[in-house]
Amino acid sequence: MSQRSRFRPTGGPRRWGVVGVLALLGLSVWFGVRDEAGFRVVVASQPDDHRDVVPSFVMTAQWLKDEGATPPDWSRIDSSATIAGLGRLQAAWDQAAWWLALEDDADQQTRAVWSLTLRAKESGPSLRLTIGPDGSLSTFLRPSAEAAETAETFPTTVTVQTTLNRRVIRLPWTHLARLGPRPVAGSLWEIETGPASSPAVRVGSIRFEIDPAALADRPRFQPPPRLLGTPEPPLPYISEPAYPNLKLIFPIAVTRQPAGGLILATTEEGPYGPTALVRFRDDPDVAEFETLLPRSLGETVYGIAFHPNWAVNGFVYLGGNLPRPEQNTNVTRVVRYRLDPTPPYAFHPDSALEIIAWPSNGHNGGDLAFGPDGFLYVTSGDGTSDSDTNLRGQDLTHLTAKVLRIDVDRPGPDGQPYSIPPDNPFVHRPGVRPETWAYGLRNPWRLSFDPKTGHLWVGNNGQDLYEQIYFVRKGENYGWSLVEGSHRFYPERTQGPDPITGPTLEHPHSEARSLTGGLVYYGDAFPDLRGFYIYGDYSTGRIWAAKHDGTRVVEHRELADTPLQITGFGLDSRGELLIADHLTGLQRLVPNPHRGRNSEFPTRLSETGLFESLPDHRLNPHLIEYTVNSPLWSDNAEKRRAFGIPDGQRIVHTSRNGWNLPDGSITVKSFALQIAEDGDSTEARRQWIETRVMVKTQNEWSAYTYAWNDAQTEAFLVDKAGTERVYRVVDAETGRVFNQTWHYPSRVECMVCHSRAANFVLGLCDLQFNRPIVDSNGVVGTENQMARLERWGLFEGINSHDELHKAIQAETRSLGLEGAAATARLDALLASAHPGDGRGFLLRPHHRTKLVDPYDSTADLETRARSYLHTNCAVCHVEAGGGNARMQLDFPTPTAQARILDEVPSHHTFNLPDARLIAPGHPERSVLLHRVASRGENSGAMPPLASSLVDRRAVELLRTWIVSMERPAAGE
Repeated sequence: MSQRSRFRPTGGPRRWGVVGVLALLGLSVWFGVRDEAGFRVVVASQPDDHRDVVPSFVMTAQWLKDEGATPPDWSRIDSSATIAGLGRLQAAWDQAAWWLALEDDADQQTRAVWSLTLRAKESGPSLRLTIGPDGSLSTFLRPSAEAAETAETFPTTVTVQTTLNRRVIRLPWTHLARLGPRPVAGSLWEIETGPASSPAVRVGSIRFEIDPAALADRPRFQPPPRLLGTPEPPLPYISEPAYPNLKLIFPIAVTRQPAGGLILATTEEGPYGPTALVRFRDDPDVAEFETLLPRSLGETVYGIAFHPNWAVNGFVYLGGNLPRPEQNTNVTRVVRYRLDPTPPYAFHPDSALEIIAWPSNGHNGGDLAFGPDGFLYVTSGDGTSDSDTNLRGQDLTHLTAKVLRIDVDRPGPDGQPYSIPPDNPFVHRPGVRPETWAYGLRNPWRLSFDPKTGHLWVGNNGQDLYEQIYFVRKGENYGWSLVEGSHRFYPERTQGPDPITGPTLEHPHSEARSLTGGLVYYGDAFPDLRGFYIYGDYSTGRIWAAKHDGTRVVEHRELADTPLQITGFGLDSRGELLIADHLTGLQRLVPNPHRGRNSEFPTRLSETGLFESLPDHRLNPHLIEYTVNSPLWSDNAEKRRAFGIPDGQRIVHTSRNGWNLPDGSITVKSFALQIAEDGDSTEARRQWIETRVMVKTQNEWSAYTYAWNDAQTEAFLVDKAGTERVYRVVDAETGRVFNQTWHYPSRVECMVCHSRAANFVLGLCDLQFNRPIVDSNGVVGTENQMARLERWGLFEGINSHDELHKAIQAETRSLGLEGAAATARLDALLASAHPGDGRGFLLRPHHRTKLVDPYDSTADLETRARSYLHTNCAVCHVEAGGGNARMQLDFPTPTAQARILDEVPSHHTFNLPDARLIAPGHPERSVLLHRVASRGENSGAMPPLASSLVDRRAVELLRTWIVSMERPAAGE
């Protein structure tokens, strides 16, 4: 190349070679699984003076079998261009590195530093690279438009080829792994380039699209509309915004000001954190609010209560929680403020007076209301974020886990700003906090009084399996943490001095998972709901109504199944219901326009559209069939699995639990048994007996099951309560013929295992899904299941860079590593961090943690055992999973930290000698093994659902594992 080709006259128009720029940018997003397939890079816009720029460019790359330093075959890669001032650029990448080939005159020994900037238009991050005269590459990352750049210079390998000075630079992925970000499908990036000594010039914007060649086999699933409904008739109400133009974010509490037509609410900046107290006009068209207390005060306010005599004294009370660094704890407290009872209703932040406070670090309670007696009632939780670890539920010497009752109009004898009502139930009992009205509550979330009857209602968040509503009476004990509602929890703990009263209403976690207490409604909009206590659930969005006659519940009904995250209920200035939704703001109920219509939900499997042919068990071709690494034990049943997400939607990837699938997603799993051909004949035939379908609508999963007929031509929707059937089956291992009872689960039972702790989908997670494709004939393919989904562009939110760094940071902190030692550990962990057969996965799938087949005798013994426990037990036995033992059986938790080795059982020991959950070296003392080996009522069988037969191979596996463990030395 001549000198003239490299430098333009001063003042002349710059024409930067965009083809080379696009090639360089396309390197970092290769998703193709075959040669000559990948991301399509399309010019979205370009300056008018760049008419010589090609309108589109497809980056192709050769996949090298050798992950060493052999450069690509440049003749196969159409990704080169002449860039003014730089020369000729060619670019490619393989499994190990980026490759850049830079050509210049052999006699030219110097070159200006060249700068290339790539900026994500939507999200703001930018990546700037500078190429030095010696071929060195520096990278400058700006995570956002507001952030400062961080820089790193990489050593490169440069070779000179032929008579031209061709510099081939190999940039390992391990270097770029520290920097990110990388373009993703659909992202729009702007490009600026030029010599570093001159102002950069914008040469265009490009959008990344998946190359059609990589999508040739991608399924295009459309969820059958009938499956997005429910088998039951539509509920009577739906929700709609109460103030469509008012942008309140993350509201928690809402109430009406007694005068002035105004509403007060507390709002967070994010899902958790300090709140602001705001106020606005009760007008459907309101668009603005005023802030009475800012978030900067650091307090999270849960409840608001106006004094009964507010029109005279102007007192309003707030219940909340805030840090007290000087006490090394958080406190829940009640604070009184003055809010003028006459226009303009001025609020006085400087009038704050703390009435009562107590240490509390989770399960705080903090709601409050004045009773018809004029006293203030306040809720308190057990003060922890676990299973009552401080044993406060039955402890009457503290203010926690209770409903408190205080007199805020009369100071106490010791100068405290409240006194104890003389008729409080424990006022004369020694050692009891006299403020106590009732106790034994885990996390009472909302309390309210019926304004006509004076009845006190409290919603209580359960722990593992159940949520409760209590009709609270003076002096009662509600049992936490001996019980969770009406069910045993830690019965061996010491009970308080009073008998346990059960809940008034109770919901299993298949129906509700974080109850929000409500209020008794007496408005005019819904006459049929007058006198009903209306409450809801944060996690499912469901809303119920119950009527109580003072002795018992006389009516209970479900009102609505909404997409809301319900944090509280309130009344507007007309006495109509308001709902605080953590997602969208304030909502209200309105009649369901579909009320009264018959359900069109398919009662026959053939009507679902999920099968192309039922007799052949041939699925809809647009469903994605898959297998798992560690199958759940299902009483010897053979299973086939598939799922579908709506075309155009993507899966939000998570690295530990189930992935987040979009609304409209459907999962399908069929079960088959080996049925005896005739009587006691050992000749068997495979017979499909059940197909379970899960559907996600309104951000909530629902489960349905269909039972197959013997002719294998149809399957019929099972009633919501489930059913059972006896089959004559042949044991494949022993040839034994016996009667097997098959349980078709209720819709509630399905959601016990498909729990929130597991993120609802069990097989659709990295641990299970990370394996080679297996077709319907059992043939193992060469492509990884996760890699195929990524090639189709079905993943969103994969950020292995961040995942990796979080893991590294956690590990270095735990090891106490700093400085050079931490950097060395980073380099070691990044050694395998390149796309490989995972493309966008920074860690290739075969380098990511995954389960193994527990029955594969060639695999590591402990990995097999832990895989079995993860699949069959960890849906409950993880934090907040529903199993009320403290063990953590999910696979990522190391065995030494799983709280199973030499741990005394929290519950039944089954008369085992010196029982432990797992007694290393002693299977005869290990309760975990006993439970897996048991079936039948009161046997302690685990898992407690979905199985009536012992998994003999699993029992032998766990027995061998326990025997292999080193026994503790005598005296330990």
